[in-house]
Amino acid sequence: MLIKKLITTISIYLVIFLYSQQAFSAGFPLEFDQEFDSKIKLHSTKSGESKNLATKYLKDKKLKQGLNKRDNSKGGDFYISIGTSSIVSDNSEDDFGDARQDAFDIALLQAKKSFIKFLGQQIIGEIVSERKQGKYAQPTPADKTNMEKFLDDLDTFEEGEKIRALINVKLDEELRKAGYDDPSTPEAIQEVEKLIKTKEFNKTIEASAEHRVAGYQTKKIFENSDGKNGSITVVGIWSEKLNKLADALVLGGDVPKGTPKQSLDLQIPGMEDKDLERWSYNYGAFMTSDENGNASMIAYGHASPMFDDPDEWVDACDQAILQAESFITIFANENAGYKERLNKVRSTDIFEKNSDLSNFETKTKKIKDYYKKLSSSFYLEIAGLAPLNTVELIHPSGAFECVAAVGWSSDSRQSGEAIKEINTTAEKITKEDSETDSHEDGEGTVYEGESDDAEDF
Repeated sequence: MLIKKLITTISIYLVIFLYSQQAFSAGFPLEFDQEFDSKIKLHSTKSGESKNLATKYLKDKKLKQGLNKRDNSKGGDFYISIGTSSIVSDNSEDDFGDARQDAFDIALLQAKKSFIKFLGQQIIGEIVSERKQGKYAQPTPADKTNMEKFLDDLDTFEEGEKIRALINVKLDEELRKAGYDDPSTPEAIQEVEKLIKTKEFNKTIEASAEHRVAGYQTKKIFENSDGKNGSITVVGIWSEKLNKLADALVLGGDVPKGTPKQSLDLQIPGMEDKDLERWSYNYGAFMTSDENGNASMIAYGHASPMFDDPDEWVDACDQAILQAESFITIFANENAGYKERLNKVRSTDIFEKNSDLSNFETKTKKIKDYYKKLSSSFYLEIAGLAPLNTVELIHPSGAFECVAAVGWSSDSRQSGEAIKEINTTAEKITKEDSETDSHEDGEGTVYEGESDDAEDF
């Protein structure tokens, strides 16, 4: 009798279980489960909206993060990446302008790091594809004499090809250690696919990709605040065209002419009320062309006076000009530094030893140390830098800010001593390690804005 009752009980529970499973699969959850129903919501705060604005901008422009395909007649393929940073200052604070400048620096480096990851993935794809298609028919020589000749010949390779060749050298060394004497066999190629995805090779590839960062520039900047917490998002762009232009512009040689535009002083915002927002939301350096089609650059710098006093405003505008000039100098130094190391490189080890961005911690003090290190390692004194204008602004929050625009063209570079020997220490103009991580609670102003949209030259 007991066994019969037990069987009956089990049968009832089995029927209930099967019914519940059928009900859920049919999309009709049992009534007792509804009390546990919860809705998943997207996290959304006004202070983090700048990233959403950047994402919407890309969607509206039919662009995407990573590789974007384009006709060679229109400049070829290009990469897009974004980086975001919080503004570590309540927008009612006196140092709000300086905090915004720091946030831009961090967001730009974040965007560069993302670009390096994208480019690294492309390098991996190209290496594996070349080996699979048999394009890599002549593996790197194993004997020392022929290897030295091979490395000497690398100087004639283009940048991208040279980097891939050096990574292939390292891969072939690892394959030989693993017993693959001929690294072009199908079995060796399968091993390559495993090796190249390891943490060690990923580090090498990202550090190598970093040395192609020349020409990376801001395309669009978005900024917003909920009155207390704000953020800045940088949309950056890189292409082979920008890469080659940066080399020519910074290191000398023939600079390709672009489409003539207005003179640089007419490309910056005017002084009308409708132009003031453009002043406030433009940061950093980007490439353009002047009225004669000469390759040129425009840079913006921001600085805050401590209080409303004529002498304080003069000091703030001087600092903003130096800040803008430093963006062009750093752009030049960064490109020159990577280029010089790439010219000397004979193994991938130098990439990892000199990797500035791939493992970079984006904290304000470290950003400043990074710029000082970069500038002191490779300094190019740029002749022909010219202030275009400064404007004294009152931010919607009431904070004071001076914004400066500086211009530089290849014409002015060629008219004087543009590029000096790498022999001087440069500094990025910043306040002496005045990083502040926290502020007292205050009430600021809700605002939102965006920069001009830089072209891919």
